[in-house]
Amino acid sequence: MLISHRTTRLLCAGALVLAAPTLASCSKEKATDKIYTPANAANDRSERIDVLNAKIVSTSEGSGTFIVTLVNNDSNAPGAEDDAAEQLVGLAGEVTAKLAEPVDVPAGGIAVLAAPAGKGIKVTGEFKAGEFVEVTLTFKNAEEVTLEVPVVENAGEVAGQDGPAPEESAESMSDSH
Repeated sequence: MLISHRTTRLLCAGALVLAAPTLASCSKEKATDKIYTPANAANDRSERIDVLNAKIVSTSEGSGTFIVTLVNNDSNAPGAEDDAAEQLVGLAGEVTAKLAEPVDVPAGGIAVLAAPAGKGIKVTGEFKAGEFVEVTLTFKNAEEVTLEVPVVENAGEVAGQDGPAPEESAESMSDSH
């Protein structure tokens, strides 16, 4: 049985069409090489200071505690002045906050604003658990960072971050056993 050139061309074209989605999904970067933090928090790595695991822990509507880890990507050479050190000096956006004093973020180091390592920043605003609010972090020298931060209940893994966590009722505790 002889196959015509036209049929051969059609078969080849069909094979290419079928293979196109597979070939299009190929890339040099593996999905596992990308930064992915499966967390109930917001991250921003676009500036000199990385803002990691940012969230507002709230016990009651309209108030909460902003918790975050700040990473200063600049480091000083040994013996150099501490000009790469940074400070968080303000928090604004859809929240109102007043820092008692600037938060130091040492050169090449971190600052953790969460219990027990440190303390978070008290915030107020029109928000409740389950929502996202825009928060802008202002630094002494580094660029501002603005991100959408989730508001989470003062329970579970963040219990106690916004004061004492509400206790479960005796009824709900007996249901879980």
